[in-house]
Amino acid sequence: MYVNSLPNKYLTWATTSKWNIGLDYAFLNNRINGSLDLYSSATTNMVLNRSIPYVSGFPTIDANAGEVTNRGIELTVNTVNMQGDGNKTLRWESNLVFDLNRNKIKKLFDDNNNDDYSSVTTYGYDSYYALMVGHSITSAYDYKKIGIFQSQNEIDNYKSADGKVIQPTAKPGDLKFLDYNNDGKIDTNDRHWVGDMDPLFTVNLGNTFSWKNFSLYFSFRWMQGSETHFLGYDPNGFQLYASNNQLNIDPWTENNPTNKYPRFGYENSLNYNYWNPRTFVKLKDLSISYNFDKLLLQKIRIQGLQLYLAATDLFTVTGWSGLDPEDGGTTAAGMASTRFGMSPTYRTVSLGANITF
Repeated sequence: MYVNSLPNKYLTWATTSKWNIGLDYAFLNNRINGSLDLYSSATTNMVLNRSIPYVSGFPTIDANAGEVTNRGIELTVNTVNMQGDGNKTLRWESNLVFDLNRNKIKKLFDDNNNDDYSSVTTYGYDSYYALMVGHSITSAYDYKKIGIFQSQNEIDNYKSADGKVIQPTAKPGDLKFLDYNNDGKIDTNDRHWVGDMDPLFTVNLGNTFSWKNFSLYFSFRWMQGSETHFLGYDPNGFQLYASNNQLNIDPWTENNPTNKYPRFGYENSLNYNYWNPRTFVKLKDLSISYNFDKLLLQKIRIQGLQLYLAATDLFTVTGWSGLDPEDGGTTAAGMASTRFGMSPTYRTVSLGANITF
């Protein structure tokens, strides 16, 4: 038996103060209606996983720290596109939900606003996120990839202001990194904030068609990223060394001068995390149902009978190379890791009946 975490008897509840402004609206005899909400909150004494000196025997401890703000917009729009009764004439209704949220760390452990990224640089993003003042609580702290060296001439001409070659040992097909501190070399001092794992916005769009006891419903989900938002670790970027060849990627070669994946055999000596946005559009739900006529059901003493065919996650449009861009899941390896071993999203199809007696 052994103690695997350090207790903190001074832990307290976090405190959140929040304001919200809401507006409900309706137009054209309620054919268009919905709501708009603007909100802002500030949470103090957040319970965070804080790095502590190794002499304590533990790398981290749960502690109350700093202040985090959340600000956002939620917009809901409901429309009746076709005003049929759903029986003799077609009825079409739509529902759109737009959500945008930005969180930011205002301060951390003391008034000096010290960042905390030591756990990230020591243990990686399998278990930890960088805590950086002025950025999201899901910040990525890493090198900035600015391309792939296409030739020896490009390597020789990638120089600092004083004419020093910045990556002299690189080969064509190796990753090219930003010399963030302008000291003429790439080392751990060039790590900085490169983005976060929060989407720019999320949109859910649902549609319902009703006609002659039939009903069709389907909904799409869109989560948007960018070069600095909704990032994830590209799982295939880690598999280009040793014998871990991947058949579903296209590494750099002289005849394939790509800027996405380095050459096969490239060793990731800097432990770069191969960040890529996880933008996607997904057909989240689809269902078709039929409600039997109540007059017919009365003869067999049933109040209601509905047959349905439903499906989820039928297809996803994305450039993400992992299992599911929605949760950033990837492939294989340690099941305790958030980078590898994530469960995939299952495509499900079900057939059923709802019977009311």
